[in-house]
Amino acid sequence: MTISEFLTTIDETHVVTAFTNNPDSIITSIKLMMAPPVEWESDTLYIGQSAQDLIYPDLPISILLCGDIQPQVDTSLHNIAFINDCDLTTLFNEVNELFYQDLTFTANYSKLLSLNLQNESLQKLIDEASLMVHNPLIVLDTSYKILCSSNTYPIKDVFWSETVKTGYCTYEFILAVNELFATQGGSSTGRQAYPITCPVSPYTKVFCNMFWHHSLIGYIIMLNSNQEVEHSHYQLLPKISENASITLSKLPNFHGIHGSMKETILYQLLNEESMMNIEVRMKTASLKTPPNMRLVTILFDSYSDTTIVSPFIKEQLLALFPSAYITEYEHAIVMLQPLNDPVSFSPLQEEGLTSFFQNAHIKIACSDKFSSFAHVKKQYRLCLDLIRTCSPLISHSEIIYFSQYRFYYLLSQIDNKEILSGVLHPALAILTNYDRENNTELYHTLSMYLEKNCNAKETASALFIHRNSLSYRIEKIIALTNIDLKEDEERFQLSYSYRINRHLNSL
Repeated sequence: MTISEFLTTIDETHVVTAFTNNPDSIITSIKLMMAPPVEWESDTLYIGQSAQDLIYPDLPISILLCGDIQPQVDTSLHNIAFINDCDLTTLFNEVNELFYQDLTFTANYSKLLSLNLQNESLQKLIDEASLMVHNPLIVLDTSYKILCSSNTYPIKDVFWSETVKTGYCTYEFILAVNELFATQGGSSTGRQAYPITCPVSPYTKVFCNMFWHHSLIGYIIMLNSNQEVEHSHYQLLPKISENASITLSKLPNFHGIHGSMKETILYQLLNEESMMNIEVRMKTASLKTPPNMRLVTILFDSYSDTTIVSPFIKEQLLALFPSAYITEYEHAIVMLQPLNDPVSFSPLQEEGLTSFFQNAHIKIACSDKFSSFAHVKKQYRLCLDLIRTCSPLISHSEIIYFSQYRFYYLLSQIDNKEILSGVLHPALAILTNYDRENNTELYHTLSMYLEKNCNAKETASALFIHRNSLSYRIEKIIALTNIDLKEDEERFQLSYSYRINRHLNSL
């Protein structure tokens, strides 16, 4: 430890007068000065009586003396402190114990780092950490869901014991904990451990925030069920928190832990966790279930795109959709958008979404409107199916709307492709063969004509041909296939046949 850290600790139990020329000096050992040492060492803390008549060296050293301040000591060169409220033996024993605790702390911290390097589980890390503090430990995310609890010491606090069993804190319990934080000095930004006492429990709780990249991701709680709270606990808990955060960051579901309450809730919905517990989280955060919503899924073509571009896209999505719930799930970005009229995206939102295609190889699918959180996972799976089914049918930079590709989704659910081939209108095969033999485009012409609702002007414009040329082609198509384009049923059969054929050609 440094001389500054040592003096801060000893100052908690003694009246210390200190002169520190180099507060960052590292102290690795202590020595009792009964006589001048043969050789002075800069990394040793020398403990003696202030009344001792000693000649101090010219090199900087660190000295702790019992007794009153002696003016002959050069405080401009040395780190020196005076304590006059205890005897030399007591002081030496106390300092020796402090150094032992510091060595133990260093060894424990090294062990925690080693567990992380070995990619041990969060449970293993927390169990080992619990043995270090000789008390049970509990890890929670920011929504007060229990992520892990140690298996080493029994939890005697009945409230926390029940909470660990259920896996979630109740709404009333969360309110009570927040009230304790507010009244007892807890902080959502501090990294120090701090005690919390509760009038209905005899046990002191020591809380420590967990951070990842400066974002609060949860809490570690130590309950003094087995050993009274000591100074070493306040030293070690932040290090346990630091290592637990690293371990959490490696978990596949980390994005359901890390982030805002909305992000956590969406992740839990996708994970199909208890709706009752999710409702508690919503109530705690003063969030209301949207009456209508839709799901947008952004799927990356490669894992590297996910890790590199994902933070940028999430940030942009939040700017475009401030009220949305956004999280990462299974290497995709998922957004739950609360809906008001109109249902369609605004031009700015549409432009923002399509701009993502320029920054990454992605696919974007958008569900229809739905009204229940219970349908979130179903809509997510539907979006994935939509991307898989329709990607071959669209351009690179096109959003796949379920409302537009509903028929193709239906076709994708039919495994027997011969059934689909068998229901095609015979006109399609006739036109395909004729085009192949005569180098014409009658198949495509009829497709466009149907797409434009048999509007000759719009069809000719889309095909970049004169209306007379279109009329000639339509007459030729009718002559070859004997179809009646004035009949609604005929046009319907032709339209779905084109879609089926497009689907079959994409397989």
